[in-house]
Amino acid sequence: KSKGGAEPIPGAAAKYGVDAMRLYYCHVGSPPVDIEWDPDIVLDYRRHVERVTRSVDDALSATGGAGTMDGWLASAWSKVLASSQAAFEGYDLRGAAGVLVYEVPELLRWYARRGGANAALLRSVIADWAKALCPIVPHIAEEMFQRAGGQGLCSVAEFPVPAAVDETALAAEEHLRAVLEDI
Repeated sequence: KSKGGAEPIPGAAAKYGVDAMRLYYCHVGSPPVDIEWDPDIVLDYRRHVERVTRSVDDALSATGGAGTMDGWLASAWSKVLASSQAAFEGYDLRGAAGVLVYEVPELLRWYARRGGANAALLRSVIADWAKALCPIVPHIAEEMFQRAGGQGLCSVAEFPVPAAVDETALAAEEHLRAVLEDI
């Protein structure tokens, strides 16, 4: 502490948020690497936590029914969930955090952009996302779980099981993304 690079925990928790600090440690570190405290980077992680919260707000505000994009979202979510589960099982917190914090908001944004608004599907995805995020950012995850209609505590719920993946739906959307980028 006398040489810098350290902050008292109560002050840091108030300044950055506990979940942002946890995300920072999960995503920056890996078992063979020493972690150096960098307040500017922790502020970046706070913005990522806020982005997750905004994605949840947007998803839970949907009021539509079943649509053509539902198969894609269910498949894309299952793929992300399987990837995060494999990362957790391999004690790769960085990999799990990367997939859950960075990829899922993009999935939700693409789903909404393409006209997806199935409220029931989105609530299910948010509840499962909360269960998967709980080891990394437990405070936000509990709030997400409750807002999505989850019963009890997210921290004692079973980890969600990935469903079957429809590779055709994923390939069709990937093709569409490639065409849009080319245009």
